[in-house]
Amino acid sequence: MNIDDSGRHGGSARPTVSIVIPAWNEQDYLGECLDAIAAQTDPPDEVIVVDNGSTDDTHRIAVSYPFVTVLEEPVPGIVPARNRGLNAATGDVLARIDADSIVDPDWVAVVRAHFARAGAEEVAGITGSGDALIDGHPALGHLLGKATLEYGYYPISEMLTGGQVMVGCNMAITRAAWEAIREDAFPDHTKVHEDLDLSVLIHRADGHIHHLPEMRIRTRRVELEPPAKLWWRLRIWPNAVTRHRTPAMSMWSRRNRESRSGPKPRARIRRARKGRRRRPEGPTMALTDRCQHAGRRRSARLYGQVCLPTGTPW
Repeated sequence: MNIDDSGRHGGSARPTVSIVIPAWNEQDYLGECLDAIAAQTDPPDEVIVVDNGSTDDTHRIAVSYPFVTVLEEPVPGIVPARNRGLNAATGDVLARIDADSIVDPDWVAVVRAHFARAGAEEVAGITGSGDALIDGHPALGHLLGKATLEYGYYPISEMLTGGQVMVGCNMAITRAAWEAIREDAFPDHTKVHEDLDLSVLIHRADGHIHHLPEMRIRTRRVELEPPAKLWWRLRIWPNAVTRHRTPAMSMWSRRNRESRSGPKPRARIRRARKGRRRRPEGPTMALTDRCQHAGRRRSARLYGQVCLPTGTPW
């Protein structure tokens, strides 16, 4: 599976840009996000808001902007909403931001210029930087954004995947890249980190991801997550990599190879005496379904049932 641009746009053409915004109960943030898009120095060719069953004024706010196309996605979850928007978008470049992302005035210009300059053969995806908006404390917001993305998410994710990754609140990929990987994208963000999953798929399709510091967004959504949700994020973080068995995860691969060799003879004897253990009930990931013997119980804990602790679709 390789990314093939099929001649849609080269390094000198002006690619069209679609922006996709998944939204669920975002009435407090969506207006400022769309205002920032309306103020672009280089307007996008298309803006799509995907309403994922909001029960507040998200839909009303979205339809009040004449340049916005509003789609409905009844299946709950950010991945179905994201996929609905990316599949419907018509641009050469498919940008994806969150409903609380406030893009800089030259954001679209930066995205369009980079793809036009590099060409789809050179770059399949791009991602950028972000700051938190804390009224009266701009330096603190910038530091928080740096700590979260530049010193946290990006370097840790790159150690896991072996390459540059994207973040969903500030990213763009070519249409050719999306069409090449969309069938393999994992459908459930509560078990696999959706942004890492797309990044790994692009690398596996021989695509390149660039990080552009000048591709900047800001957000007012600054909140301290409860320990249960933070632990959930840490648990699903490696799953986007382990499900593809990338070389960067040699430790995980070695553990899997050892477990595939079967349990030790003494373990086989104990299992023969105690009888076959029953498989755990409930939804599990595909990798867990292959954990058939006691020697893989550690892997089962890593890949096993992972639930979003908040009880919400997002």
